[in-house]
Amino acid sequence: MQTTVHFNQLPKSVRERFIAATHDQGSPTPLLATKMTPGGMIAWAVIAVLVAVFTARFAWSSGITSPYSGPWQIPGLVALTGIVLSAAWVVFAAVKRQLMKSRMPYVPGMYLLGADLIDARSPQLRVVPLMACRPQIVHHHYNGAYVRTSFRFTPPTGGAFEFSVRPRHAAEAVIDEIEKTIRLVAVVKQIGDQEVLAKIDVFAGLRDGDGNLVAPSRPPDPVPPLAADVPSALARPALAALVASALLGPGLWYLRNRAHDHAAFEHATSSYELRAYLGWGKLHRAEAQKRYFELSLEEAKRADSVTALRTFLTQQADAPEELKVQAREAIHEFFAAALEKFRAVASNDAETVAFVERLLAFEEQHDSPGLIVQFRPPRTEQLTGMDGMVKEMAGDQYDFAPLAPQFSDATAGPRESEIVTNLTTGFGQVFTQDVLHLENGGRLSPEGEPPTDRASIEVSYEVQPYFEDDGSPVIYTMTEPLDSIMPPGAGDDDALPTGKRLYLGIEVAFDITMRVPGEAQPRTLTLLVQPPERFTVSTSGYGSNPDDSSIYSVMSSRAFDQLQAKLSSAFFTVGDTTGEGAMPELLDE
Repeated sequence: MQTTVHFNQLPKSVRERFIAATHDQGSPTPLLATKMTPGGMIAWAVIAVLVAVFTARFAWSSGITSPYSGPWQIPGLVALTGIVLSAAWVVFAAVKRQLMKSRMPYVPGMYLLGADLIDARSPQLRVVPLMACRPQIVHHHYNGAYVRTSFRFTPPTGGAFEFSVRPRHAAEAVIDEIEKTIRLVAVVKQIGDQEVLAKIDVFAGLRDGDGNLVAPSRPPDPVPPLAADVPSALARPALAALVASALLGPGLWYLRNRAHDHAAFEHATSSYELRAYLGWGKLHRAEAQKRYFELSLEEAKRADSVTALRTFLTQQADAPEELKVQAREAIHEFFAAALEKFRAVASNDAETVAFVERLLAFEEQHDSPGLIVQFRPPRTEQLTGMDGMVKEMAGDQYDFAPLAPQFSDATAGPRESEIVTNLTTGFGQVFTQDVLHLENGGRLSPEGEPPTDRASIEVSYEVQPYFEDDGSPVIYTMTEPLDSIMPPGAGDDDALPTGKRLYLGIEVAFDITMRVPGEAQPRTLTLLVQPPERFTVSTSGYGSNPDDSSIYSVMSSRAFDQLQAKLSSAFFTVGDTTGEGAMPELLDE
């Protein structure tokens, strides 16, 4: 049966004999022992503390200056508390063992001493007879090689005793001794003579007639050697470590988050970093907000872009008014510089210059919505009538190509888009896109109106027959080489040739209206353009003649070329000072 007895209640002679046995001095000596010496535990404690300090320091410093990583959340708290708990448990266990060594005259541990299993890990000794236990002995091997032998004794009341022995011959010797002891106890029980066990029984003299240990009931003997209990705070190292980690873990977590807050703010040197800090920081919010607005404006100015400054005004709507004023002043400087650059290459037309000044003022006030260019469908009413008249006059003698079918929306649209593209290139040499840009607004229906919230250039035009001063229509015909087109009057023979395809000359009257919202009077221009005296048309192959559509398309394209040139000349001088190339020459009407 299991017996519990306090070490200090044992007789002095028993205490001294037990002390000698745990120190492997005198007789009896333990058959098996698992001693709780502090040396190994202290080494583990040192390693655990070093690992914990290194890990905690790495975690502490990792990302501490980054404003993009927020404070540690609950997972960080759990991880830090776990690190503290692990290290604290090993340290408290080591301290407990060191105190046990200093407060107990015997070596704490678990012993198989004679016929008794003794749990001596505290002053309260637990003694279990070997005969009352179920032994389990296992020889352990790894890859076929012997490693150790484990001994496990399990009393009916629980609380197993475990030991380990190596090498193999030592383990075999222990097994033999255990068998001898078991046989000796069996013999003693038969003959009833306890003196036979006295030589191996450390508790000799404290047995009853059946050989059971009887715990003394007298008070502890005040005469040394005596054992003292470990302080209750260290009696359970795991519990003490749990309490310590519950206090230190959240404390370190809180201090790390404060340190991160300070360091992240100090290292935030751009508006992006400050914006990230403002997403989670708490200790420097007011100062960070002020620096964020200031740096955002500085970065917008360094970008040397109206768009960047407008983005600042849009995204930083809560910025101090003085910073907004600075941004607007910087935007105005861009527009003032653009206007001066335009004046350096502007035409001598005062009305057009005044229009551009009003246009830039509007673009500045309305965040540069852009100048929209739109065309109305061409008016070709005269062409149909002229085709009929010419056909009637020509009769069967001449072969005229009809003119009206060649000026549909499908053929005029690409030429209109090309004009917008070329004008955009010309304006782009003077104005940046975020100051003024042109946009193709597509076709306007005959009844449609241009937008009222955008500056616009509206182009309407009429395609009509091209007449000489004497009122006769200009007729083109193909000459040698076959793809050269010229009017018959340009050659030696003024008579119309028979047997050749003839083409009616055209002229285009352009009405251009330039508007700025809020202005009562738009700027208007009227341009009349004709095709050149001679022009060339590409053919699809050697010896083939161009079709009617190609000839009229080139004829109208040459007229549109003059429109583009005259529009450019209306805004710009013949040469510019931008270094980007000369503006088109102004052609006489």
